[in-house]
Amino acid sequence: MFFITAAMNFTEPASGPRAKPKKSSETKTGLALTLLQLTHCDILREVLKLHNLHQQYQPSEISGFPVKISWSGSS
Repeated sequence: MFFITAAMNFTEPASGPRAKPKKSSETKTGLALTLLQLTHCDILREVLKLHNLHQQYQPSEISGFPVKISWSGSS
């Protein structure tokens, strides 16, 4: 079992003609999962659930978004 900690980095749109976009990030920790039994898409779906984005985005085997996966002790 592994615990997932998902950090989401995003840029919020600017709200004025001269305003710069605001960069934001949010980190959340989820439940323990058996990652070795999940597919890449299953992991992405779990990360989206952590951030309550699973209804807006549906990753599949042919479409998704860039991710970086690391673990304690990885370089």
